[in-house]
Amino acid sequence: MQVPIHYHSVWFLIPDRLRRSTATTVGFTARLTNTITSNLNSHQTLVFDNVYINIANGYDATSGIFHAPVAGMYVILLTISSVGPYQGGAIEVIHNGVPVCRAEATHYYWGGCPCNAVVHLEVGDAVLARALIPHTVDQIRGEFYTTFSMGLIFKDEGGSS
Repeated sequence: MQVPIHYHSVWFLIPDRLRRSTATTVGFTARLTNTITSNLNSHQTLVFDNVYINIANGYDATSGIFHAPVAGMYVILLTISSVGPYQGGAIEVIHNGVPVCRAEATHYYWGGCPCNAVVHLEVGDAVLARALIPHTVDQIRGEFYTTFSMGLIFKDEGGSS
């Protein structure tokens, strides 16, 4: 049996066996309210200030860092958008200091780029998005066009919750 799940205006069919194995629900979606119009410092953390949902309170909107409250497999979904022309930027998602994926918004009007990954996190592991060097960030579009989301796919068997 499959269970329909609605996420970001898209319906997904999740096998019932996976849904049942997720005893704990963890996830967040945070959005960038204002457009970044000046260069970020190298490795500066992007703070997605508008938290749409934060189940289990893993995401901190003041620091921009997600701390895993449950050990398990997580999906990371990040999208950046540029304003242009010749205004774009590059960012990377970091897990405990190690790059997981990168995204570079093009230097054209409304250019966008996703950065998606599946990672295993232990309780307390940190995940954040930061400016990618040696690139500079000229402009990253706010107004909810740039978003950062994570969700627990399934927790570790016998893992803490």
